[in-house]
Amino acid sequence: MTKILAINGSYRDDGITDQTVEVMFEALKAAGAELELIILRDIHIEFCLNCRECTQQPGDTPAECVQHDAMQDWSTRLKRLMDISWHRPLILVQ
Repeated sequence: MTKILAINGSYRDDGITDQTVEVMFEALKAAGAELELIILRDIHIEFCLNCRECTQQPGDTPAECVQHDAMQDWSTRLKRLMDISWHRPLILVQ
């Protein structure tokens, strides 16, 4: 069974991106996929400080981020999934 994590980066509730993800989820669920959805507007993630604390520890495993936000849990979810589907609004300006 395929595990898919969909990441919705839209800031607008019930917009076109949300509706597209919903339709995609229905089709994938019918095909037997295991699904998980992360809606970025609902998660507290700070901007990276580029302090490199997470990369300066010995070994292969990154150290804990100094921000203490939801990113630690989020990155753990990404590592255990096979497929990731990113969704964000596309804004065109002429």
